[in-house]
Amino acid sequence: MNVASPKKMKHWWIPIPALLIGLTAGVWTSNSKTPVQSTVSSSLTNIERSAPKDHPGRLLYLSNCARCHGLEGRGDGPESAGLAGAARPRDFTSTDWKSDARSVTIEQMLNKGVPGTSMAAFGSTIGEIDRQNLIRYVETLAPPAARIPNNHSQRKRVQDLVDRFGWQWSSDRLKPGIKLGSTDGDRPEVTVSEILKTATQSETRLQFVLAWGVHCAICVEKLPETAEIQSVLSRLGYGYQLICVDEPSPTNVQDFLNSKVIKSKSLTDSDNGIKLSTDLSLLPVTMLVDEYGNILAKFTGVFDWRNVIQASDDAK
Repeated sequence: MNVASPKKMKHWWIPIPALLIGLTAGVWTSNSKTPVQSTVSSSLTNIERSAPKDHPGRLLYLSNCARCHGLEGRGDGPESAGLAGAARPRDFTSTDWKSDARSVTIEQMLNKGVPGTSMAAFGSTIGEIDRQNLIRYVETLAPPAARIPNNHSQRKRVQDLVDRFGWQWSSDRLKPGIKLGSTDGDRPEVTVSEILKTATQSETRLQFVLAWGVHCAICVEKLPETAEIQSVLSRLGYGYQLICVDEPSPTNVQDFLNSKVIKSKSLTDSDNGIKLSTDLSLLPVTMLVDEYGNILAKFTGVFDWRNVIQASDDAK
């Protein structure tokens, strides 16, 4: 998507056996000229990618998957010898996932298989608890960047946010049932689940969520700029939401916004669920959230959105 840089940007925010072979074959790609290992090592600044020895899915993985994918998930198991190309077991530790390494994607591959590969449909041949444990274990093998959907260039864009602009990977999640108030009279109360549905209306199915507070001076100072930020992000294919996390009452928040002559609408953290889902000890915090509530990355402080625009221009 071509995005023209706005001319006026004065006040931007600164700041088991063959079962998994198919999951690997056909759902990855290896066309990137950038060495995968260097990308991974530069991206793990605040999340330790590890598969705990006591993980409940580890024994399931070792007994059913390791012979192809290897003990550490690098695609180097004994049965991988002599296999090449699409037939080769995939390296779960790589960022080079064709789709993504989110649990919902892994589960779909396990349940339905991958046509044209050795990955047969797994269905319900294993109990639900064991299947979920196995999925979660495979997730631990993948680096954070692999959880970003690999279309519309968003994986590269988010990787840039982390590598170049100070964002951090996150493993937190917003629970769908969290109740939110709203200063929008047409929807005085909503849930996170309803907000997440709006992500499907954006091109990338991702949205940025700004957590702010009425007692955060810098938050209030920058709120008038949110309309312009929302416009830019919309052109890049992302949604944008505001959530006040230090005042649960929509009426009080609306009165506060009116007193500051700020026209932006905001959600409120009605039952403190947002604050319990992620670290909001300092405000503002901007979070990149997918349609399932996964917080993929976040930035604490005031972010300069000109960085995103410039990165997009550089990629043209």
